[in-house]
Amino acid sequence: MTRQLDPSRLDAISGPDLLERLGVSLEISTEDGGVRLPDQVGLARLLRLAASRWGPRPRRDFISYGYRLLAACGVSSDAAKGRVRSTLDHLIAARDIEEVNVEGRPLLVSSLPRVVRCGDDLGFLCGAPFPGVETYQRPQARGAGAITRWLDLTAPSPDLPLRTWTLMDWLGEPGHVPHLRRRASNPAKRDLGALWRALEGHLAEDAGPLGSLDDVWVICGAPGERFGALRAERWGRLQRAAAAPAGRWLGLRGGYNEARLPCLVELGGDGPPRAMTLYNMDELRWALLSRGAAVGEREVVDTTGDELSFHCWLPDQLRTALEIVAAPLEGWRHQVPRGAIVELLGALKGIGGLRIRNSRKAL
Repeated sequence: MTRQLDPSRLDAISGPDLLERLGVSLEISTEDGGVRLPDQVGLARLLRLAASRWGPRPRRDFISYGYRLLAACGVSSDAAKGRVRSTLDHLIAARDIEEVNVEGRPLLVSSLPRVVRCGDDLGFLCGAPFPGVETYQRPQARGAGAITRWLDLTAPSPDLPLRTWTLMDWLGEPGHVPHLRRRASNPAKRDLGALWRALEGHLAEDAGPLGSLDDVWVICGAPGERFGALRAERWGRLQRAAAAPAGRWLGLRGGYNEARLPCLVELGGDGPPRAMTLYNMDELRWALLSRGAAVGEREVVDTTGDELSFHCWLPDQLRTALEIVAAPLEGWRHQVPRGAIVELLGALKGIGGLRIRNSRKAL
């Protein structure tokens, strides 16, 4: 296990020697102009270890600790600092480190070590470091998947006193519920469709008129059809509001500095077109799944063998599960280990409300 080092006492150790002692390697990032960046696996290991020894701390303490360690190693570029922040975000998304509220203050704390089973012989270690457990990383993994510690459950190993979770256990509370609480402080119902109903209830008070539809895009059309993209030569479900049918649609409108604001748009009816700005893109993505559940037009995931093909934007919680369990392919396709596909499809259907199409080929 890597010893936690105090960055204030590292002046006498050279940068390369310190990197070696920390178990962190440097890689050249072509996306950031060829600068040297610390590898995410090594950074994740150090941040997990710090969380397991510190107890609850604010996010800034973890960021500062990572910055100071890298500066002591002679690595202090903005891109390297960004790598520290993104690695911490991945650890939180993967539930290795959890956010807790202590007397109104948001703090980060190490979660208990657990084994998350994705199938009979496939699983990963979640939470604090646990001595004596052999893990490995999957090549070409992205996001939270790049720092996930996989276990070979078929290999002989000593009995470990670790609680076992299913993938659904690990996902925890459905991600639409925090957005629902923001819209309704004490919602009577928390099913997936409740978020869409709450958003519709806020339209009368919170929506404002749209002066022009030129820079407004909405998501309409049938789930499972081609989704499309902004500025694409051929539109799909995502199309300009001026060409969309009457109804209430989720979409994007122009904001400051070419940013696009997620919104709920109402077209047609008795008055002029109007829109209500949503909290963030994650609320929009959950609202899209929620709308499908509420109106009986659920979003679709296609399965062909061990491949999954998506036709809509996925919220952060489900995208993290995909990053960890599946390997990205071209477009919105992912390849899933055969031992994990049943668990993953169950999570996509149970939490995200997605309709599985052609699933008999995968099962």
